[in-house]
Amino acid sequence: MPVEVVGVKDVVNGLSFFDEDTRIKVATAIDPLMRDVANMAKGYVPGDTGVLSGWHKPISSPINYRPFPKYNASEVKAGIGYNPGKNTATKNGWQVSQYVYNVSRAGSIYEL
Repeated sequence: MPVEVVGVKDVVNGLSFFDEDTRIKVATAIDPLMRDVANMAKGYVPGDTGVLSGWHKPISSPINYRPFPKYNASEVKAGIGYNPGKNTATKNGWQVSQYVYNVSRAGSIYEL
């Protein structure tokens, strides 16, 4: 069923009237909440024994390609963080001002 969104341009134009002080106040209010979200995400990371069998074992044979990442809970927790700055815009124009990220390969696989 198609959905038609109306009024988006009006909302975007209305948001441009916010002054810099208001934007800073909103960002200051959001910052501790987003840091809590990042810390909570680290709390959901399972220990090395709480994942699939054999995922945390090192690879024993030499290979010539990028291997499946082994799971290390401390590495996954270290890869989770919070960025208060804007990210780069996607090809569709989407951009966020604050976000929680995960940079570890094993952590990204576990999220799925």
